[in-house]
Amino acid sequence: MPIIEALAHYLRGFSTFFFFYWTYYFFLLRRRGRLLRLVFIFSLCQSLGYLKDAVFLFPQFSHNHRVDDIVSLTDLCLVPLACSLFYEVTRPGRLRIWQIAGLCLPQAAFLIAYLLLPQSGIIFLACLFAVSVSLVTMVLVAIFAWRHSKYLKANYSYTEDIDVQWVVLCAGGYFVLCVAYLAAFSDPSWAGECLFCLINMVIWGVVNLYARRHRVLILHPSGCDTLLPSGLEVSVGMEAAAMGAFSAAVPAKNAVPAESVPESQPAEAPAAHDTPLSQDLLRLMEERKPYLNPKLTLADLAQEMHINRTYLTSVLNRDIGKTFYDFVNEYRIAEACAIIDALPPSERPKLADVASRSGFNSLSTFKRSFLKVKGMLPSQYGER
Repeated sequence: MPIIEALAHYLRGFSTFFFFYWTYYFFLLRRRGRLLRLVFIFSLCQSLGYLKDAVFLFPQFSHNHRVDDIVSLTDLCLVPLACSLFYEVTRPGRLRIWQIAGLCLPQAAFLIAYLLLPQSGIIFLACLFAVSVSLVTMVLVAIFAWRHSKYLKANYSYTEDIDVQWVVLCAGGYFVLCVAYLAAFSDPSWAGECLFCLINMVIWGVVNLYARRHRVLILHPSGCDTLLPSGLEVSVGMEAAAMGAFSAAVPAKNAVPAESVPESQPAEAPAAHDTPLSQDLLRLMEERKPYLNPKLTLADLAQEMHINRTYLTSVLNRDIGKTFYDFVNEYRIAEACAIIDALPPSERPKLADVASRSGFNSLSTFKRSFLKVKGMLPSQYGER
């Protein structure tokens, strides 16, 4: 047996175990939310899809083109389900079960039509439909993710586990996978089989890892958003009906770490136009330091100022010229610089401690924001 053929068989077997593992994993989490339930259903279908390919182990089916076409049409039925999963991440709760079933129905109809009348034209239409659905999904997911990111920057001072940019890459990768599938199996080869298995495991490995920690943020125009816990925050066996009890997680106001920056090293405030509201905002940021709350939102800050969040948005956009996200994180970076400057190099805390004490809840976000504001990494700033 050639090496490439042996590798293809090995990768297909490994892929089967890969998806069965994730099926079991998300089976335990399936009641924690719609997203995890969809991931479980898709992983189960993928597992069964790989299992059905065992039919090619029988000599009478291994070189049967009709059986091969039926298997391919069955695989294509998973495309609308996968696209529904991507859509669910960017527009949680918008797709109903009957709509998801409706998306899968055309592919099932192609399969039934081929069983009744095996024609190559049916295969072509099924492939064209699958690629079109994945292409449209990639475009829509990119648009919805951009809108979601814009909303986060205007209303939240953090993006950890609530940003959805990761699904844009996954949707794009899945479109590439669909094209690779058609290219690999229109002219079957062991090399194409290996490539497909590898790309498939990489894409769904990323999706599963992000989905297990993603916190679903249901946006409302009023600003009273609903933030559902991630898959790792609720005990197994929780009923889906209980999800409605979870609302936006808002920490205690004016949360300040145990160790504060010496008063001789105040954080510099970003520049603003001289308007009463902007001056009140800057005074609040300097005196109360609400930015030290790692979960600070626009609604929280508006409540601190006793004004409508729409007015606060206007102050940020018109008078200060910054998004809420950038405005708050500039204060956090200034606070971090004050912490670093207040102590000699030998006594400075670790970067993770500096990030935590200045209001960041992620070291990676701290480094990224520091680089954006200061043009250097925090480690370089401490060594200057």
